[in-house]
Amino acid sequence: MKGRINMKKTNEKGITIITLVITIIILLILASIGVNSGKGTIELAKYDKLRNELTIIQTKVNDLNQENKTEIGQKISTAQKSILNIDTVSNIIYSGRTEAEKAEIENGFRYCSSDYIEKQFGLDGIDRDYLINVEYRYVVSCEGLEYKGTIYYMIDQMDSGLYNVEYHNKNSNTGSFDVSAEKIGDKYKISVSNIKHDGYVSNWQVKYKLDTDNNWKTSNKLEFEVENGGNYIIKVVHGNEIDLGEKTLYVGPILAANKVKVGDYVKYIPDTANTTEILQELNTYSGSDKNTTSTLTQESLNWRVLDVKDGQVRLISELPTTSKITLSGYNGYNNAVKLLDDTCSTLYSNSKFASKVQNLKIEDITAYMKTQPTEDTTEYKLTNINYPKILEQEENQTVENSVTNNKLGVSEQHDFVTTGKATSATSTLKKTYWMNDMTANDFKDSKYYELFINNGSNYATYWMSSRCVNASSDDADFDVRYVGSGGVSADSLCNSYGSEDPDACAFRPIITLNSNVQIDTVNSGNGSTANDGYAIK
Repeated sequence: MKGRINMKKTNEKGITIITLVITIIILLILASIGVNSGKGTIELAKYDKLRNELTIIQTKVNDLNQENKTEIGQKISTAQKSILNIDTVSNIIYSGRTEAEKAEIENGFRYCSSDYIEKQFGLDGIDRDYLINVEYRYVVSCEGLEYKGTIYYMIDQMDSGLYNVEYHNKNSNTGSFDVSAEKIGDKYKISVSNIKHDGYVSNWQVKYKLDTDNNWKTSNKLEFEVENGGNYIIKVVHGNEIDLGEKTLYVGPILAANKVKVGDYVKYIPDTANTTEILQELNTYSGSDKNTTSTLTQESLNWRVLDVKDGQVRLISELPTTSKITLSGYNGYNNAVKLLDDTCSTLYSNSKFASKVQNLKIEDITAYMKTQPTEDTTEYKLTNINYPKILEQEENQTVENSVTNNKLGVSEQHDFVTTGKATSATSTLKKTYWMNDMTANDFKDSKYYELFINNGSNYATYWMSSRCVNASSDDADFDVRYVGSGGVSADSLCNSYGSEDPDACAFRPIITLNSNVQIDTVNSGNGSTANDGYAIK
């Protein structure tokens, strides 16, 4: 009995040892699982904590964005800027941006410590420091968190930008706005108004820059001041989500050159004229004694825009003058250009507004024709001819006493010619005469046909200050150009046989305004009629 009892005890003891060993192994396994599970739980908790912080701060930043409160925190350091260049961060905030936009985004980031966020944003439980761009609504943790092999800095990494996508979808880019400017002291105030948009945005930003600048400036107000005038590009935005498009606004004095268009009426009044000197010139150099105070007076003309060249507006009288100038013979041909130009300058100058006044020239008309008139380029050799003395200076004409390399254009004259007629044993003349019956289709813009040729009915015949030679194999006529009977032609004042003829025609003053002439907005109309013309200052 005793031996049996001992054997049973031995067996029971063996079973206890084995069980203990197994139990220990199981416990070790369970402990290992628990440690790993606990580690994973801790990492998940840290990830959730960062995600929660980012979400809370992102919500606050979205609110700040709506309120246009971008001046937060402190300027970021060079070391903090390097955080923005981490691939996972830069791929989110800089993707698809121009270099200028990238610089703008980077400069818009501010450093906000956890203490600052708690005190200034009223957010509790924030343990990390952040880099925040309110305008573009970016929130970046200053310290990345590694979770499952990925280092996280932004909510966009966690939710694929879901939070921001939901925010974006609240609005669309569809909309419009008005913009205007006015001078306030030494500066200019730009005002954005009448914003129309199919979403809901309580506050807008205005992006603006001169058209010569590369970088945009930002105003969080719809009214703001600029110091420099010029053409401004204006756009109304909300962060980088909504852009209502661009408008160009001229800021500064409204220069006439930037406002008027061809055919517009401008209220131009010349200085009081004294005709004594010009009448003396006409009687001395025109070949006629028919130019008197009764035939030549300053008239109350209406003025229209001919063109804008190099920042200067040119005006043309609405109608030819009723005053007429008589030109006759060789003297009339010699001095036609200067006499016509001087007459216009005497009668219709304004010392304050005009830099140049002259008569209409043939080049003014041909400049706006669709195709240039066909000229006979034949050179005619003539012998024993009479010719007007100025021909010796004219381009493409060769008479016995011609100036070497003569360059005087057909619409040019610098000094009066005192000798009327000369003779040449041999001469080579080029035909510069042409005539055209004109229609609106001859011009690049029908407005020019109206200005030059026909304003409802053919204009009264008027001189152009341009000469031409109508040469043939037998003789040559020396003409001054005119507009009349619905076309362009020329009138012979003398010829190679020695004959001389007079003619009297009206004229068409051309005014070149100074480049600094402005539109007087207080007293101006819209330029559509003489009574509603643009006033200038």
